[in-house]
Amino acid sequence: MTTFDKFAKKYPDPVQAHREFAMDLYRHGKFVEAIAEQHKAVANAEKTKNIDADEYNRLASYYYAVKDFTHAAEFYQKALTIAPNHPVIQENLSIMYFKQQKYQESHDLLISLYQQKPDNINVNDMLSATNGLLGNLDEAKFHGEKSLTLKDELVHQPDNLKAIAELKHAYDRNAPAAKPFCYANPQRNVIAFSLWGNHYYYIQGALLNALYIRHLYPGWTARFYYADDVPQKTITSLAKSGAQMIKMGKHEGAYQALFWRFHVAHDKDVDRFLIRDTDSVVTCQERLAVDEWLRSDKAFHIIRDFYTHTDLILAGLWGGVGNCFPDLTPYIRKFYQTHMPERTIDQQFLRYNIWPLIKDNVLIHDSCHQVFDAKDFAPLGHNPSTIHVGLGWTKIPYIPGKELLQEINHDS
Repeated sequence: MTTFDKFAKKYPDPVQAHREFAMDLYRHGKFVEAIAEQHKAVANAEKTKNIDADEYNRLASYYYAVKDFTHAAEFYQKALTIAPNHPVIQENLSIMYFKQQKYQESHDLLISLYQQKPDNINVNDMLSATNGLLGNLDEAKFHGEKSLTLKDELVHQPDNLKAIAELKHAYDRNAPAAKPFCYANPQRNVIAFSLWGNHYYYIQGALLNALYIRHLYPGWTARFYYADDVPQKTITSLAKSGAQMIKMGKHEGAYQALFWRFHVAHDKDVDRFLIRDTDSVVTCQERLAVDEWLRSDKAFHIIRDFYTHTDLILAGLWGGVGNCFPDLTPYIRKFYQTHMPERTIDQQFLRYNIWPLIKDNVLIHDSCHQVFDAKDFAPLGHNPSTIHVGLGWTKIPYIPGKELLQEINHDS
């Protein structure tokens, strides 16, 4: 009996059987297979001439997972022919326009949604982003700050505080406090990344970060939590560069590996940690902000440097004092199991679980939104205006050291 046969036996309706199988494939990170299976659900539903908008919506979301924004937009538009006033599908379509660099179309759709519901967090997120890229900086600042404020209010609601009470109790027992930074033991000051797969974008990003950290971050050590599908020559190169390599095995679920780097936050052998994205390289501007944090009396550090940076904690731009949390594994597992996995699920975990704990003990550098006592970056050491902290490395015109990288084939 094939895997689909099991779903077909459980769900006699072929539309539901293909839909549930597609969703299962998606949850296991098999996005391409999920697309094919959801197409079958759509085809069967279309035959009945009684198709629901959600069938197209699901298919579009699976295309979004593989960054096929054109097909995602196409199926969001099909969904809207059935449910033209569906606000979530309209939001999703505005994101696809944004990803396709159709900023004005995205903005126009968002404005109509904002007029219907001004406190919609996702709409304010996107209005900050679209206005920022359209040059409407006052509007971008307004919507970004509104989004951040709404998120803060949301996670401090009684239901969420009750949900994280156990984690807060364990966190409070440790009472994290800033300590003087010690350059003499870089193995205890860790910059953590997650790494899986063999896509050159992430492999080369990892190699660049390992190279840059040696020069930009004396007193720190790169650490990669990696999957067993990372090419061996990459693992060897990273280790030779001085990076700590932590094998995590196979990543079983969609986006699950994003959480691996968070393990550094409860490592008893770490004094200070930074968590970064593999596809973005460390910069001088970021390093100077980290130095300012190290001289402060705050135990945690958060960076935001663009109009799309409207979450309370960006998953790849925060840090803290070491061994400040209990083992986060059970809390991550519970969150993952109760939320639909998508590309910012790790960031959502930080929003609901970590931000309420650290809000009063954090230094925030934010060049666009001045809320929660955030401060701008120092006047010296800024990146060029077109390169913000956290920008993907392929969007930077010249990458020093790129010529030193190993050649990684797409199928290596």
